[in-house]
Amino acid sequence: MAEKINTNCVWINNVQKRPGFLIRLLHQKHTAIFNSECSVDGLTPMMFSILSVLTQHDKIEQTKLAKLVAVDKTNIFDVLNRLSKMGYISREKCDSDKRKRYTSISEKGKLVVEKMNDRVLYSHEKTLAPLSDEESMQFLWLMEKLLSED
Repeated sequence: MAEKINTNCVWINNVQKRPGFLIRLLHQKHTAIFNSECSVDGLTPMMFSILSVLTQHDKIEQTKLAKLVAVDKTNIFDVLNRLSKMGYISREKCDSDKRKRYTSISEKGKLVVEKMNDRVLYSHEKTLAPLSDEESMQFLWLMEKLLSED
């Protein structure tokens, strides 16, 4: 049974004040900023996150990569296929377990991460620009706290 709802909360009768609504709007805002600042080959924020993680690993198993970038197994498979077709990564099957696939970043992938990194960091700064440095740190801490409750 669901817990009792706090009927005194600010968002009970206002959809535009609900956490999920505001999180979705903020995600849309950041994605739009990312797309305007970082447009290279149609790479999405998720694709860039994957490439960034791959720069830190020689070769990584696909399931572990999915966990590191918080993407489910089905979606990571599709995104990795697209990145492979674009020449940014290479993939290979595990010799001992054909169900496992390993992914590594190509030289082209490393170059695009290097090329985009400053613009990506700027897009994050631009997303947080309305906040002071202290508010930005608090906001990031609060998001991590919310996500750690899983």
